[in-house]
Amino acid sequence: MIITKQWLNEWIDIEPFSLEEIEKTLNRIGLEVDSSKKFSAPDGVVVGKIENIEPHPNGDKLRVCSVDIGKESNIQIVTNDREVQIGDFVPVATIGTKLPNLKIKKAKLRGVESFGMFCSTEEFGMARVGNGVVVLDSSIGELQPGKPLSDFPIFNDEMVEIELTANRGDCLSIYGVARDLATALNLEIKKNIPKLDEVAGEIENFDYNIQYLKFGSIEDIPLYIRIRLAIVGKLGQDNLQNLLNYITHSTGVVAKAVSDETPKLDYSDGLLKVGNSKIGIYTPKVEDSSTIELSYIDPETVSKLVYEKKLETDELYYNSSRGSEPNIQIALDFLKSLSLLNSIEPIAKFTNITPKRKVEIGFSYISNFIGAEIPRNRVVDILEKLGFELSIQGDTLSVLVPKFRHDISNSQDIIEEILRIIGIDNIPSKRLSFTEKRRDNTSSRRYLLKSKIRNRAIANGFYEAMTYIFGEEKIFQKYGFETIENGKKLINPIVDTMDTLRPTITIGLLNGVQRNINFGKKRVPLFEIGKVFSKEREEKEVITFLFSGELEEPSISNSGKPREIDFETFAKKVLSSIGGGELEQVEPISQLQHPYQTAKVIQQGRDVGYIYKLRLDIQEELEIPTTYIGEIELDKLELYTAQAQEYSKYQGSIRDLSIVVPSNMEYRKIRDAILGVNSPILQEFYPVDVFQLNSDEVSLTIRFHLQAMDKTLAEEEINILINSILEILKEKFNIQLR
Repeated sequence: MIITKQWLNEWIDIEPFSLEEIEKTLNRIGLEVDSSKKFSAPDGVVVGKIENIEPHPNGDKLRVCSVDIGKESNIQIVTNDREVQIGDFVPVATIGTKLPNLKIKKAKLRGVESFGMFCSTEEFGMARVGNGVVVLDSSIGELQPGKPLSDFPIFNDEMVEIELTANRGDCLSIYGVARDLATALNLEIKKNIPKLDEVAGEIENFDYNIQYLKFGSIEDIPLYIRIRLAIVGKLGQDNLQNLLNYITHSTGVVAKAVSDETPKLDYSDGLLKVGNSKIGIYTPKVEDSSTIELSYIDPETVSKLVYEKKLETDELYYNSSRGSEPNIQIALDFLKSLSLLNSIEPIAKFTNITPKRKVEIGFSYISNFIGAEIPRNRVVDILEKLGFELSIQGDTLSVLVPKFRHDISNSQDIIEEILRIIGIDNIPSKRLSFTEKRRDNTSSRRYLLKSKIRNRAIANGFYEAMTYIFGEEKIFQKYGFETIENGKKLINPIVDTMDTLRPTITIGLLNGVQRNINFGKKRVPLFEIGKVFSKEREEKEVITFLFSGELEEPSISNSGKPREIDFETFAKKVLSSIGGGELEQVEPISQLQHPYQTAKVIQQGRDVGYIYKLRLDIQEELEIPTTYIGEIELDKLELYTAQAQEYSKYQGSIRDLSIVVPSNMEYRKIRDAILGVNSPILQEFYPVDVFQLNSDEVSLTIRFHLQAMDKTLAEEEINILINSILEILKEKFNIQLR
């Protein structure tokens, strides 16, 4: 985006500020300056008026001109320019003038003396205007022979090129840049900017604002406009196109010449069309048009359409896709103020402006976020000058975002606008301080739970494994697992042996055991935390433990002959890893589970998984030693934090109770019955001994820890509790004291 100081000065009073101050301000407010340049007509270049033109006596392509440069007598200049006419005002470089690549001297051309040179704008280091000598007009100021050209602002200006980010389409115009500078430098916009109100249109899917104008004829484009367009690289040969380019660059409203057909709005395939024009995307070039289109369309809508449909675009699509000025009345007022079109008549208008986005933010939040106290009136002044509409209730500021700032969507965006205007360098530095607060949530607690399980599993001698999330469908089906149902299967599997998502981790770990045993390993303790999938392709996270072979490495303590892993030892390791739990024998539910060594795991009253021995026939098939497996659902585990509890300072008592129970009775039933006593002095109890009395009965010894919080227990109180326990056992199970 290219701006000039004099062009900006039409919108804001920027004259008192130097180029350096303007550049510094632009950089501070986020409009990065890419380059800048000063240009001025050299000393010695003055306004000359051509009084007479005669043919050169010795050159048919040369002409001899008598030129008034404000001296007592006219000077004679020989030129090869065929366009200048008698009465034209032109720039004249007088004798002694130093141009960028030339010093003017008295010369004789084919025998005729010449006392100066007519100039084009290129001679001043400016962009070229026209094909030769530039003819001056009154649009640049009052023309007087002999007046230095550098006295005219258009020939004594400063140019700045800004590198805009993609979200700042609102600054693709002189008005947009002026608005930001006015806010930063505490200036006022000189022109009256009309308000853009909400309007419900024929098509309500997105914002658009389009108006068509008819005109009778167009005047010649003034020199100051042509010079400015040349500076920004948008000067062409067509008067109307030059005028439209000037409007677009000045106001930000997209202006195009269109066919003279009666405008009719059409919406199909997501495209907004009027005749052959795809609004904001592409408009065919027309010649000798007397109809102008001023347009705005929601930039996100057109960007998405062009990307998805690979549509052809024109040169102004860049403005539309970045966000052009939605208030087309600004362009209409500006166009009328130029007085270059005769008989302007609006012929059609299509508008749909939805309610402005609302963002609520607290004044205290703004100051806390920035790290410095920002006065309320400063916040309000900044946002209002940037075009935001505000309402205040207590500490809350309700902000309506202007349509030209489609990139503003949340409170952080609002703060960024305030901060860039104030300037990060103007925020006082302070010491860094951390005010930490609880940040735990479901994800963090789950992460902590997995970390604790992982650390405990490693402490219990397991090695963490990672297997593929894919597997071979026929292998899973062979062992009775349900695989992904039709319609949800993998469309393009990597290889045939990875043609489905795994319903279990166990098969992958068993393959790992096989490989390790084949490599000579005698013991393989593994665990893995990962995802498994149901036949509906619903996923859940599980932890699978597997221990195969010898319990420990050969050593002196085991005489080099360690025993094999057993159910009890494996179960203790798994329960220790997951944070405790209980086992209850159950019937097998999968083809991998041993018919007599399968138990479900219960934690805090919930079933969380299974521990089992691998079936002997599968062990033999895989040629692996005795193997135990634990499958735990991670979603059913909870992260428990130890809570400090008061303990008794009085002496406790230990009592052993030996009872005769049936050989086939589960200890769980006895445990539940004793818990039913619900005595405050019963701290804990557990079995300590069991031996077979006969084929039908066993002797079970249970140890009780008894203790009161407020006194030392008397023998009588202890006996009462023991007798109560015996009575319950006798009543429920006919169990007798041994």
